[in-house]
Amino acid sequence: MGTGPRAPRQAAALLERTAGTWLREAPNGAADALVRRAVQELEAPRRDWTLTTLAAKLGVSERQLRRRFVSAVGYEPKLLERVLRLRRFIRTASGPRSPGLATLALEAGYADQPHLSRECRELTGVTPVQLLGYPVTAA
Repeated sequence: MGTGPRAPRQAAALLERTAGTWLREAPNGAADALVRRAVQELEAPRRDWTLTTLAAKLGVSERQLRRRFVSAVGYEPKLLERVLRLRRFIRTASGPRSPGLATLALEAGYADQPHLSRECRELTGVTPVQLLGYPVTAA
């Protein structure tokens, strides 16, 4: 990924398109109903979930949840949770007013601002500041 002024926008746009596709489609048509329920659980900002608690809530084993999730989404639930949390940050940070990174991080479901910064860098290659004001257009 480049380092010019468009690089943060390109990274965020790619993330938005990819996550939107995951939520709408599975490789072979309609997504597994169990996976759809798991994704709904992951969309809500929570700091207290684990694969064990998610599997128990859905009434399946961790192994079965992981297998079905990877088959439908292409990634494990934890990675999708990270992507969805970053999407929440991007959506909140796209508004005209910005309450500050610490507040945005907490609203999106991060433990703190450094947690946001680490994950933003790992998932997009850019800093959270570079994504402030990014216009969200994808689903």
